[in-house]
Amino acid sequence: MSHRAVIMKMLEYQRVMLWHSRCNISISMKGNKGFSLVELLVVVAIMSVTAAIAIPTMMATTFHHAKLKSASREIYSALQLARSQAIGSTSDYGVRFNLNVSPAKYMVMKWTGSAWTQDTTFAERAVDSQVNVNDITVDGTNYTSGTTGVIRFDNTGTASSATIHLSSAKDTNDKFTVSVTSSTGRTQIITGW
Repeated sequence: MSHRAVIMKMLEYQRVMLWHSRCNISISMKGNKGFSLVELLVVVAIMSVTAAIAIPTMMATTFHHAKLKSASREIYSALQLARSQAIGSTSDYGVRFNLNVSPAKYMVMKWTGSAWTQDTTFAERAVDSQVNVNDITVDGTNYTSGTTGVIRFDNTGTASSATIHLSSAKDTNDKFTVSVTSSTGRTQIITGW
């Protein structure tokens, strides 16, 4: 670089520095003691808008997941109730679903020796309207509508083989399975299908 070019660069730098000093613009952070009130207010406003957009979305997702989990636990409890009733008596007990109504309903059933009847000591329950009962398999028969076969428990604790697939009405990727193992009567809730 020539001597003339170096001088021109220095003059340009001095002109910029002079302009910055006249406009009260600080190039280095040495004279800057912190943030101004306006800068802080702008940051708070941006964070508030971001939170106002993000929080309802996160809350809705959490709410629907909680509904699905709650419905899974209620069905699990009804199956456990039927199992405990069967173990404590000479009759078989079970749970039957009605998938023709919306929301789906289920009830505890009792074997009377010739037919299944609803055990009236336990009220018929409806699955939460925010939850889809996608399908139910009982002893190898798959049900997507209608009245299902009875998920049966006998007095030894063994049961019908069954799987109940549930999903959130708002997020079909959010899924739970309630399953019953026939040899042991063990009921469990599994995340996913």
